[in-house]
Amino acid sequence: MTPGRRAQVVGVGLCLLAAACAYYRLTARACLYSDQEPSQGTAPAAYVVLTSRPAPAQEKRSVAVCESYQRNLEPLAAFRDAATSEVVVTYWLLGMKKGTPCPRNCENLVGRYDYVRASRIAARVERPGVSGPLLVAFAPPPTAGGSGDSLVLDLSDFSDEDLDRAFGIWKDRISRDPSVWKSGFQIVLIREACRNFVEKYGKDILIVVKAS
Repeated sequence: MTPGRRAQVVGVGLCLLAAACAYYRLTARACLYSDQEPSQGTAPAAYVVLTSRPAPAQEKRSVAVCESYQRNLEPLAAFRDAATSEVVVTYWLLGMKKGTPCPRNCENLVGRYDYVRASRIAARVERPGVSGPLLVAFAPPPTAGGSGDSLVLDLSDFSDEDLDRAFGIWKDRISRDPSVWKSGFQIVLIREACRNFVEKYGKDILIVVKAS
């Protein structure tokens, strides 16, 4: 390879790397109050959706989901210096009004969860009645440079042991701008990352709902 050709290849590689870095988003968690809307920007807004109020015997499962959520996503306050457009937030829905401190304990977070809002989100992504939980991300609308589609990862049948890996894949996939969600969620790319889960739990665990 000639020096000029080598420089050209290196230059293209650096451009691709720079583009990837430019579009990679931070991922965070935060509480979303019942009288609050998510921040509007050019990144998806995502949610942990508990589809129904748990019976006493099921509360342990909801707490396990909450603990995995907290382990795998840093609090939004940790990225206070980042621009809104750089952070993809997965929200925990709270049935409390803004101004009330967000509980830190998962038992309290589950006990104060906003099941009404969650049921509306589940219906919007065509998943009412599933046992859940769901991880749901809404791409920005076309006016903000997105597609308006929604991505759903259905954890209904996931074992507690698989929750951390599921949140890890979720954290990675929804933070990739052009390759995954900017022009509509790319189900093939995301399904590839979730290949083992798809083989174990079935392809219906992961769907894209097109904007109407």
